[in-house]
Amino acid sequence: RGKAARNDLFRLPVDRAFTVKGTGTVITGTVWTGVLTLEESVRVLPGGAVARPRGLQNHGETVTRITPGMRAAVALAGVETTAVARGSTLVTDPAWSESLVLRADFTTLPEAPELRPRTRVRLHLGTSDVGARVVGVGGPVRAGSQRPVRILADPLVVGRGGDRFGFRSA
Repeated sequence: RGKAARNDLFRLPVDRAFTVKGTGTVITGTVWTGVLTLEESVRVLPGGAVARPRGLQNHGETVTRITPGMRAAVALAGVETTAVARGSTLVTDPAWSESLVLRADFTTLPEAPELRPRTRVRLHLGTSDVGARVVGVGGPVRAGSQRPVRILADPLVVGRGGDRFGFRSA
């Protein structure tokens, strides 16, 4: 993604959240887009908890900013570990929001079962692994086809146009 990803809005899907004695809440993940510095506040989606980065690391080394593609650890002030779970997303811009409904162009594998209206699946988006239902526009989604679908997620997820995702049987 290169320069375009650095100039984009900051987004980091959370792999892990834990407490470090003397530091507090720490999250780890890979930066998808944008840049984060210690001067910015972050929001944790879903939920919207606001926190301030106290420290940034890349592979155990302290850094002043994290950029797309970097594995990062972010020490957060002002948020409890329980408010940041695997599947959460750290963002900086208020334009980011979570949603229960996504619209996607969906391609099924040739050996995939038919997806009938309201078929239950597991949705994998970023580090999220949530329950979802798939509704094919114009009817069932047959094996080996490409169709527009609506994805009804439960709970909320953070996604946007161009994101890659996967499904598996519920």
